[in-house]
Amino acid sequence: MIYWHKKAAKHFEKIPRQYQMKIEAALEKLPHGDVKPLHGKYADFFRLRVGDYRIIFEKEKDDIFILEVLPRGKVY
Repeated sequence: MIYWHKKAAKHFEKIPRQYQMKIEAALEKLPHGDVKPLHGKYADFFRLRVGDYRIIFEKEKDDIFILEVLPRGKVY
């Protein structure tokens, strides 16, 4: 099950529709795709790359919590 943080959902709504569709398709394929673990103080999180956008998420068993959906330059 995928859960959206309020802030992530708000950012997602502002993204152009063509990228929204690509992001939705990539989220359906999780855990496959361009997924990498983050390091440092964000070691418990992962990032999914979809074009110029990055989706920061956390996994707990079968649940995925979407924390951020932002362009690459703003997310890190």
